[in-house]
Amino acid sequence: MAGQSGFWKSVSDAWNGVPVAGGDDGSRSGDDGGSGAPLPEVDFDAVCQSVRDGSAVIVDVREPAEYSVVSIPGSLNVPYTSHPDAMALQPHEFEQILGVTKPPTEGRRLVFMCASGMRANRAARVAKSAGYSDVAVYKGSMNDWVSRGGNKMKL
Repeated sequence: MAGQSGFWKSVSDAWNGVPVAGGDDGSRSGDDGGSGAPLPEVDFDAVCQSVRDGSAVIVDVREPAEYSVVSIPGSLNVPYTSHPDAMALQPHEFEQILGVTKPPTEGRRLVFMCASGMRANRAARVAKSAGYSDVAVYKGSMNDWVSRGGNKMKL
């Protein structure tokens, strides 16, 4: 549509299955960004399985406007750009700022995702340094989820 604002174009694109790429610089999740060895990555099938069986917490680090367009069912929105150190906050601070309960540092894997992987990689590193022992990054993140039809699946 001519004259469509960026937000509404994103909504329209996501609705029509076009990969959403806002907010990332195109770097992939395995890219260490100069801050250590690459983090473990998970793929689409592993994310679907985690959603079905609850074996992992999917942490979506996109901003709320992005998250409201399309999200993975049951994912936890912890926006990295506006709250880069959220995973290092004390649980009561985390809940006060974000309005959701902070995941415990042990017991379940945290899988970080964003639009393409860059913010997810950075947020996962913050979590790792804050004491989370089992963190991974969804390779391809929301771009992969949408391109594989995850946004249209009944999970």
